[in-house]
Amino acid sequence: MDCLSPAEITAKAEEIGYKKATGKIGHTIVAGILAGMFIAIGAVFSLTSIAGLAAGHVPYGIIRFIAGLAFSLGLILVMVAGAELFTGNVMLVSSLLKKKISWFQLFKNWTLIWLANFV
Repeated sequence: MDCLSPAEITAKAEEIGYKKATGKIGHTIVAGILAGMFIAIGAVFSLTSIAGLAAGHVPYGIIRFIAGLAFSLGLILVMVAGAELFTGNVMLVSSLLKKKISWFQLFKNWTLIWLANFV
């Protein structure tokens, strides 16, 4: 297994940021909507597990732990599917600082992803 140095990780983040900021708008919107759906699925799964466990008199800490595990399903789906979640796209700042993308490209991507996640 190859490990990347911190400088290589930064370069990879800049490269990925450039690809995200210059990608097709349609792909960006679809990936953003999917990420929002996956997070919603994780949230529903988490809330459902809380409701089911609270009825059975399970200790509060255990309920919260299981709810956190259930919510992480949404994040796992985002990663596996390659969807675009706004919180991950904040890293495009690294590409901006290296002047690989413009301010316009950064804010266009952020706006599209934020709105698509909200949908």
